[in-house]
Amino acid sequence: MENKNTDIKWFTASPVQLRIYTANLFNSDSTSYNITTLFTLKGKMDEERLLEAIVNTVDKNSILKARFRYTDEALQYCIDNKQLQIEKKYITDELSNEELKQSALQDFVKPFDLLGELLCRVRVVFTNNDTTLILLDCHHMVFDGDSIKIFAHDLQNYYESKSIEKKEDYNRFAKWQIEYKQSPEYLGKLKYWEELFSEPAQLCDFWRKRPSEGNCKSAASEKMVFPRHQVTEFCEKNEIPEHVFFIAVLNLVYGRLTYQKDITLGTFSSERLEQYTNNMIGMFVNTFPVRNVLEDSTYIVDYLKQVKESVYHSEDNASVQYDDICKVAHADSQNPMFQVAVKFQDSFEQLLHIEGLECSVEEIIPENSDLEFLIKIQGNDSTYECIINYARECYSKEAVGGFLKYFHSCIGYILSGTYSTLGDIPYVIE
Repeated sequence: MENKNTDIKWFTASPVQLRIYTANLFNSDSTSYNITTLFTLKGKMDEERLLEAIVNTVDKNSILKARFRYTDEALQYCIDNKQLQIEKKYITDELSNEELKQSALQDFVKPFDLLGELLCRVRVVFTNNDTTLILLDCHHMVFDGDSIKIFAHDLQNYYESKSIEKKEDYNRFAKWQIEYKQSPEYLGKLKYWEELFSEPAQLCDFWRKRPSEGNCKSAASEKMVFPRHQVTEFCEKNEIPEHVFFIAVLNLVYGRLTYQKDITLGTFSSERLEQYTNNMIGMFVNTFPVRNVLEDSTYIVDYLKQVKESVYHSEDNASVQYDDICKVAHADSQNPMFQVAVKFQDSFEQLLHIEGLECSVEEIIPENSDLEFLIKIQGNDSTYECIINYARECYSKEAVGGFLKYFHSCIGYILSGTYSTLGDIPYVIE
């Protein structure tokens, strides 16, 4: 794994990093693989202490200081020993919260040179009214959704002069993943996907426009919020996880809007399977499909069990890399397994707690879209927020709004207990 011909230690990147790198090559001027996070701190702040805490957080999570190269048909990285340079910006104008956010973000999010620069940048914005903004922009090759929580945890502890637990190097995970791909267990799981897609998947094209030229690039978003307690109570009663419930509803929505019975959605799994990965920043996420068949005669209670079983089977085999799944499914960019993906995550709002400060955390939606239609189901203690990020070239605002309304209606139809079979559920968008 380690190249010892020079004083610099080079490590082989993980397969999931290689997949992201390869995908980014086709859209090198895009920010679709940037993960941008805004930390807002309100209150009296020690400026130097904050900047030191950010530097220490980056140093502690060394993959954020990785530089990559591609050589001998392998993607490799080394850890830069230089201190991260934090950009400081001062805003003295009196601005609303949204105006301040937009001013802080101006010219910050840019495509990364994957083989030339660090894949992490930080800007700190100071104002006259005791509001401080921290902007963190990282490429997906070194940062995933769970990394936001870890960054916030470490930042808080360093600012409050608390100790940070020992962390393993990302190279330990990369070595494991490379070796696991050659194991009999991995090859057995690959067989599952080959059998699942022995018949090609059908695409879920609902009200989709055909782009006039090029790839779908510019992203937009729509969202709705609804109470969580009814979903939680229903799922507990029917012994299904809440994410399975939403996959079941989404299958139904797409089946109705496309007049299809065979539905494949994309979703995501974390490869943080060992305890040592729980406090590590890095890229651990894999993409995998979930396939279900709808029949109007199926009782809703049986349908939920069917979806639960199919989701569990797919999750059990989700450690197979997405590009390997595509190969056995005979899928590619021209014939994908799915064009719609769903992502589940907890709300980031309450991630950061610094004594004496009012803190909030927000994930910034990218301006470009690597997926045509991504549904985020984001939950907190009392509500669920459904956010749809979509490519403007492929879907209209009205189409996405209609989808959201029918999605919300179908949740209500199932929760009500009024309907017995899938065929009983109305087609009407309320």
